[in-house]
Amino acid sequence: LADGYVQIINQAFCEAPRATGIVFNVNRLNTRTKKKYYVISKKRKAPWYRGYGSPMLAIKRQPIIDSNIRMDERFGSGSKWPCGEDSIFEKEMVRAGYDIYENPNFIATIDYSQGSQWFSGWDERYFFLQGVYRERTSNRFVSFLSAIYLCYRTRKGSKLTFFEKMKWIKNGMEGYKQNVSYTEFLDQLNRDQK
Repeated sequence: LADGYVQIINQAFCEAPRATGIVFNVNRLNTRTKKKYYVISKKRKAPWYRGYGSPMLAIKRQPIIDSNIRMDERFGSGSKWPCGEDSIFEKEMVRAGYDIYENPNFIATIDYSQGSQWFSGWDERYFFLQGVYRERTSNRFVSFLSAIYLCYRTRKGSKLTFFEKMKWIKNGMEGYKQNVSYTEFLDQLNRDQK
């Protein structure tokens, strides 16, 4: 954590009294992925469509308790679907009527030298998990539009075609409905093909 992070966070909440959550910048070390959209450049209300990593987020605890907002334990490292838990939590906050703000101050440094526990590239598993996430958080129309954007945005980093990506996103949506992991979904496919 950055020196003076408590004061940085307290000051940010004083400057944005309507905020229930504030996302800050973090320094990322030893990472191949440079997520430019994670860099916060100004103080403002966070766009509704953004999701932020949990190390970036500070929250007022009592409103979350009062609203009974909980982390979805099926998502996150070590779970059935190992990503998206932080973005789901943030979407639940917004649905409950709470405001999330952005603040460009840095509050921590994260070392990614151990790599990601879930991201291994823009492969079938990645798009399956994106489908699970979209089925959990969005209506069909928004899911469809965001899936198209995701397939387009990853066009240079994936060996999959646009239609293969869309197929795996659709498989992930089905996997969410069936409450199965990527591995369990593959096992079902293999059994069905025999």
